Amino acid sequence: MAVARNGREAVEAVKREVFDAVLMDVQMPEMSGLEAAQAIRRLEAAGQLAGEGECRRTQALPIIATTAHAMTGDRERCLEAGMNSYLSKPIQPDLLLKTLEGEGLVAPAQESEISQDAAIVAGLSERTAFDEGLSVSDTSVYDLSSTLRRTGGDESLLFDLMELFVEDCPRQLQTIREAIDCGDHPAIRRFFHALKRTIANFSAVRAFKAAGNLEEIAEAQDLVAAEMALVKLEEELDRLKEAFRVAANDRVVREA
Repeated sequence: MAVARNGREAVEAVKREVFDAVLMDVQMPEMSGLEAAQAIRRLEAAGQLAGEGECRRTQALPIIATTAHAMTGDRERCLEAGMNSYLSKPIQPDLLLKTLEGEGLVAPAQESEISQDAAIVAGLSERTAFDEGLSVSDTSVYDLSSTLRRTGGDESLLFDLMELFVEDCPRQLQTIREAIDCGDHPAIRRFFHALKRTIANFSAVRAFKAAGNLEEIAEAQDLVAAEMALVKLEEELDRLKEAFRVAANDRVVREA
């Protein structure tokens, strides 16, 4: 399994590597899921996807849309963009299995044996506002068990997501700060919402609340309060990143 942080990365990934399916988040930065699906179909028509001509690429690459905000007409727009199926988030494992079965990727008897190399997950994001994680104490930096459930018990994927978050967090914060400096309120709200969705994957309650507070402040267009709230968010994110580093080090020691 591979994870792409935005639609552009998803398109580049399928050009480099053969995947059995793509789980495509509709709302993504840089290139939306709809745009990415259209780009993939154009590459497919031109024979430019990885594995073209090989036995594994004898049918169109299945692209399954996912979105947390099911709106009227979303399914039709996804299908028009070239996607095969449509799932609302939070994704229910049984519905995902049925969808994969419908694409011929999983046999009914293999429900507990989905290959971890089967899919690229584009724009893995907020399942709900902490489906299981709402019960996590505010004193917890993040909740490992609920985060692991979100990755289907795949510990390697979990630590890949942690590493991506730690690497990408400074860039996201810099982008937010620049938007605040410019007084770009729509951009501020958009960037905070995207960051909040990412934080939600880890059931990081304190950081999630700090990001949500900033999103509300941005909605009120209070730049002074936004500056102060951003400092608080940065403190919570530093705690979260440090917790991830500790978890990664513990994993190295465990596997030594």
